[in-house]
Formats: sequence, structure tokens, C-alpha cells
Amino acid sequence: MQLLTDWHTPQLPLAPYTLPRTVPDALTRLHDFMNDSAILGCYAHFFPKEWAASTSAQTPPPDRAYSAAEWEFFRLVDRDLFDLTLEWLEELDCQGPESRTLELPLVRGGLDWWECHPGDLRDGWELLLLLNGDWPLTAEDDEEDEDDESDEDAETATDGTDRPAAVAARVRALAGHPLDGTRLTAACAALDSPLRGLPAAIRMIDHTTGTAWLDAEPEQEMDLRWTITDVTWMQTDYAAGRVIGDLAEQLVEWLELPAHRDRLLDLWTACLAPPADTP
Repeated sequence: MQLLTDWHTPQLPLAPYTLPRTVPDALTRLHDFMNDSAILGCYAHFFPKEWAASTSAQTPPPDRAYSAAEWEFFRLVDRDLFDLTLEWLEELDCQGPESRTLELPLVRGGLDWWECHPGDLRDGWELLLLLNGDWPLTAEDDEEDEDDESDEDAETATDGTDRPAAVAARVRALAGHPLDGTRLTAACAALDSPLRGLPAAIRMIDHTTGTAWLDAEPEQEMDLRWTITDVTWMQTDYAAGRVIGDLAEQLVEWLELPAHRDRLLDLWTACLAPPADTP
């Protein structure tokens, strides 16, 4: 009799295999299935060789959000496709199945300069921010510059960065004056030095690169998920952003040498837009 009772009583281990009885239950089951299989589907699509060779468990442990195979995939994406916030995924994983999400944990590559103060960024970025008019020179800066210039032993002037007073004076004269974009693009294209990255650096500062990876602000939702379509899109966007970002970073590195700053200022002067009343 006990056997009959057990046979008629649904057992917990069989619950995942029971068929849904209503449309809402069926939709919920379908959603759960897609949620469980989406990440592994991306793994098989983007890394077919690694997927075929993998022997890692594809089902998460009861107290985890992601499986060992999914973690293999996350690390491959971070290495080969685009940057991920693996630390955030680790936190979710430790919180258990309820924390599982299909949202792409992206690391944005943009320059959030408005959250920085003088001294936070490399000198090259700070010089470009001053020239571009994003960090205005204050009256206090001007007073400090005059004090520096009157001191025989002073080698630098305070214009938001640490550089020779003569360069600081040129920066003050040029800061905030608009550039002729066409002239700048043509001039930089003809250069065989990191100065060719100046248009890219300005677009990074203005957040007008045309790539979400560089232009999106921290509070902006990108709404990308672990689907083949979204991962492919992000891979393309990230690759384009890396080209722009690498050009800008090469310029900033190059500007560490004081002599190179004069060459930047020469180029900036040559590419100034004509006054508004000039025909």
C-alpha cells in the first residue's frame, strides 16, 4: 500500500519534468528554459572549439547562479571579445540562483572626465581638456601662473596641470577656441606621429565617437543581453571603440614629453576655426 501511495504522490526530483497545465505556466517554463540555455548557446556559437572540448558542468550548483561551463564562457569573452565586470558576476554567482541574470556585465571604456579633478588624469588628458574648453581656467589659476612666472626658480605654472609656464600661457590663449574639424582631420591624416590621434581624443572627450562602449555614460542603460545578436553587436562596437581609444591613448602617452606639447599646440593653432564674422 505504501508503494501505491508513493506512486500517486508527486516526487520533488520529478518536478522539473512535469508538463505545465496552463498557458502562464507554459510561458514561465519556456522563459526559464531560454534563460538557462541562452549563455551556453552563445558559448557554442562564439567559441565552437572550446565548447566542443569542454567537460565542465553545464548546470549550476544548487547554491550558485552560474555553471562551470558558463564561467568558462565568461572568461573567454573577457579575453577575446570585450571587457566584462567579472567581479560583479562573481558577486551574483555567490548570491545563488535568484541572482542569475542575462544582462551583459559590461565595462565601459569612456572618459568620464567630469567626475575627475586636476591631478586625477594623466597630463595629456588634462591638457586636452583645457584646450577643448571642458576644464576652464579660473582666476586663481591665472594668479598662480603669474606668481610662478615671477619666480626665477619656478619651472611650472598652474593651469590645471604641471607644465612649463610658457606652455601654460599658450594654453590660456587657445583654451576653448573651436577647431575647424575638416582642417584638423586633414592635417592629422597627413601626420606620421601619435598626433594623428588628436581627433579621436577629442571625440572621446566629447563622447561623440559613435560607439556605445566609449560614449555611454555610467547611468545609461545599454540593455544588452546574452543573445547571439547582442553579443555580436557589442563585439563590433567594442572593436571600433578600441581603435579610437588606442589612438587617443598613444597621443596621451606621447604628450608626456614636454617637447611634444609644443607640437600639439602648434597643430591646435593651425587648425583653429576662423572667427564667426569671417566670410
